[in-house]
Amino acid sequence: LASMLRAERGLNADEHSLCVVRGSQMGIYLAARLLVRAGDGVAMERLSYPPARDAFRACGGTIHSLEQDELGVIPESLERLCRVQRIRAVYLTPHHQFPTTVTMPLDRRLRILDLAEQFDFVVVEDDYDHEFHFAHNPVLPMASLDQGGRVIYIASLSKILAPGLRVGYVVAPPAIIDRLANEIMLIDRQ
Repeated sequence: LASMLRAERGLNADEHSLCVVRGSQMGIYLAARLLVRAGDGVAMERLSYPPARDAFRACGGTIHSLEQDELGVIPESLERLCRVQRIRAVYLTPHHQFPTTVTMPLDRRLRILDLAEQFDFVVVEDDYDHEFHFAHNPVLPMASLDQGGRVIYIASLSKILAPGLRVGYVVAPPAIIDRLANEIMLIDRQ
């Protein structure tokens, strides 16, 4: 898996930065659990994946909606929010925005990564269907551009193997992966 992620997605993945989970929803919930405490600000696209919104809320996050246009989330909306509210995490689906399927352009991805450095937040990138391509070739994940360890990348193999086979994974800095592994050991020792 790590070699596939390095070759096909440009991710710096190895045994220290990769954690297998039971589906991407488990990865989203665990990321929320590690990042968010009661009252912490979490930014999400106005139109977003409802179970992710629920996971961040369940962990105490206060959800803030970001403006979108025909190219996806508008980085200036995030910057305005960060100037008035401390944001701990930003949840995005940049490859195929859920539910619009818009692919976020490179300039917006880079701007969001700059904002993550400037305002000290983590981007939770949900790449739920990277293998599915509509009218173009896949775009490399935001995590492949991340130089500051600001992105937690979550994806799934369930859609290409079998929907009932719940296999997902998280790629993140080793310190995050260690914390994820500890959380998993508390709830699922398989």
